[in-house]
Amino acid sequence: MPKTYPQKEELIKIVKRASEDIGEHVDAVEILVSTQEDGGGTYHIFSGCGNWYARKGMAVAFLEKAKARNSAYEIAMALGDEDDE
Repeated sequence: MPKTYPQKEELIKIVKRASEDIGEHVDAVEILVSTQEDGGGTYHIFSGCGNWYARKGMAVAFLEKAKARNSAYEIAMALGDEDDE
């Protein structure tokens, strides 16, 4: 059975409620959501609460870690190709 997605307005409420619920227990929350539209496209929702600087710092750290992981993978693939020669 195909996956069904909530309407955008309902999903915004769900994500906002989740960030507020988590925010009751921590200093900062930032939730990023990506989902499909009925027509096949995608859209994203961001919701957060708490210390804005911490939220921004978490987002930067996430991106830097992903970039480092990607770079390490590319290096490993390049070195692996050299071993085959």
